[in-house]
Amino acid sequence: MKTDNYSEKNREAWNEAASMHRKSRKVDYTVLFKNKNYSMLDTTLLSLLNKMSLSGRTVAQLCCNDGRELLSIVNTTSATGVGFDISDEFIA
Repeated sequence: MKTDNYSEKNREAWNEAASMHRKSRKVDYTVLFKNKNYSMLDTTLLSLLNKMSLSGRTVAQLCCNDGRELLSIVNTTSATGVGFDISDEFIA
């Protein structure tokens, strides 16, 4: 298998998927995340995150896709966040 353009092909595929994700989403994240403490994370994970004392820390999420997990963490803790993804369509 030739892998010369593997990263570029991966980015192109995820960029193509981004529009499908947006179309299939039933809710507008910008509206949901305006509500303080709104989260899309399950209660078990939220409980663990709260025990970590993220106040004043910065959380990084690799392969963040549309960022809903990172937005949930930032919205429910006193942390800030930064997401990284190969798809410029997801993070745009």
